[in-house]
Amino acid sequence: MIKVVFFLLITLIGLSSCSQKPQYVFMPSYNVKVDKHTAYYQDENIKLTVNGKKWSYSPSDLEYYYTPIHLEVENLSDNTLIIDKDSVNLISPKGFLLKPIAPSEVVSSFSWSYPRFRFSISFGYFTDPFWFGSRWFPYEPYYERVYSDVVNYAFPFGRVEPKTKVKGFVYFPELKERGLYEIVLRYHISNNQKEIRISFQLK
Repeated sequence: MIKVVFFLLITLIGLSSCSQKPQYVFMPSYNVKVDKHTAYYQDENIKLTVNGKKWSYSPSDLEYYYTPIHLEVENLSDNTLIIDKDSVNLISPKGFLLKPIAPSEVVSSFSWSYPRFRFSISFGYFTDPFWFGSRWFPYEPYYERVYSDVVNYAFPFGRVEPKTKVKGFVYFPELKERGLYEIVLRYHISNNQKEIRISFQLK
């Protein structure tokens, strides 16, 4: 009995350790201020807020398979600001470039289908005593579970008009390597390209 209890405790400890979500600790630098799990950057054109702990939508286990990073961009200038879908990347501790994953691909990896049926009970009376029967009727050939939050809350790449804000999640692969990462965001304004770098420690 003692061995069984000990085995169960070890199993529960192992499961709990595996289920811990990654922790992002942002590092302050020039023009970058840090408050817990959020980093703030500002220059004459743009105000950028980066958060690594804001996913609270469906699927709830998204952070175990991907790295959703929340961006909020405010255009402070009088000119249109452009952030392309290839303008946001991560650099790993070993220097590898990690590109964002399209929301449609994230949804596809979580979506699944299963058959749906409805149950009907039929009664009948014939020359014999009461007859009782049941039959299955197909309701829909398949029901697909789709996580629309991944698309609805994705960052809207493209134009940011003057004095406006946009916000949303950018999805990266699961980060398994502990160490210092760097978020690189490039934007275009008045035919010039600007670059922002924000570092965070993965623990």
